[in-house]
Amino acid sequence: MNFYDQHIQQSDAIEYRFDSKDFDSSYWQTQADTKILDGGRGGSYLIYLQEQPFVLHQYLRGGMLARVLYDQYVWTGTSQTRPFLEMQVNNHALDNGLPVPQMVAYQVKKSGLFYRAVSISRYIENRGSLAARITDEPLPLEQWFQLGALIKKMHACSIDHADLNANNILVSDVSNFYLIDFDKATMKINGDDWKRSNLNRLKRSLMKIQSLLQQQGKNFYFNEQDWSSFKEGYQA
Repeated sequence: MNFYDQHIQQSDAIEYRFDSKDFDSSYWQTQADTKILDGGRGGSYLIYLQEQPFVLHQYLRGGMLARVLYDQYVWTGTSQTRPFLEMQVNNHALDNGLPVPQMVAYQVKKSGLFYRAVSISRYIENRGSLAARITDEPLPLEQWFQLGALIKKMHACSIDHADLNANNILVSDVSNFYLIDFDKATMKINGDDWKRSNLNRLKRSLMKIQSLLQQQGKNFYFNEQDWSSFKEGYQA
């Protein structure tokens, strides 16, 4: 790619031909049916292409670097960009029957030593994230068991979801689960440390949200019995 350049990649599974406008969040913000989606660091929108719902996701930095670079990443080649790597993991997950939304396209815009990126994925009808669901009502123990079994299946597919947290798990209208946001995910073969790290990160996110809401006098339906049921599902 040149000093200033852009690259659009899309899945063969979709006939729609994407162009630069489709990845422009400022354009979508002018459309009446566009909605900002909750969860994560932001930068995600529910959009409609040919009357079908999709999620547009801007890749945004977290932590201290976000204050300086915000949405910029160091350019080291197309095959090392965030959306390229995420699409590889996403396709692997789909090939192995995991419940994940299909990533259908992405755009990388290079400017000198840095690039910005946007992806578009199919929208999954849902009741919100796991975090939102158990803010409103308890999750039955059998569903915690089901979730544990799902994470075990993900690990059996050699997927390390390095950002597994309560906002990156969606609960569908029929109480099934979907895993989202594979931006930092990688495929691993050996060892178990990364699996334990995923599980610990998920539990920490649940406990962190619980602590914050309790300080505000709000409910958050999560306890050790729930986690024990989750672990039983994972170990089954």
